[in-house]
Amino acid sequence: MMLTPGTVFKSVSGTVQNMLGAFIKGERVGEKSYRPATEIVLTDNERHSYVVEAYCLDFHKGNPGASDSFSITPPDGQASR
Repeated sequence: MMLTPGTVFKSVSGTVQNMLGAFIKGERVGEKSYRPATEIVLTDNERHSYVVEAYCLDFHKGNPGASDSFSITPPDGQASR
């Protein structure tokens, strides 16, 4: 999967900021490291985590945490500018 710049990660709870995705940085391989990659490739049924460079859209809301979930929505051209 490629990430289209401007893709919005919408907070499922609505209590934390929505995020604007810029690009995929890579697959997480440790607590503080990742293997560089430009796309998400899933070839098994194991759990994978990827690092995505993203920017906050709703500054009046709290920052997302590890337990927050997001749904992916189509790119927002206006917000990505």
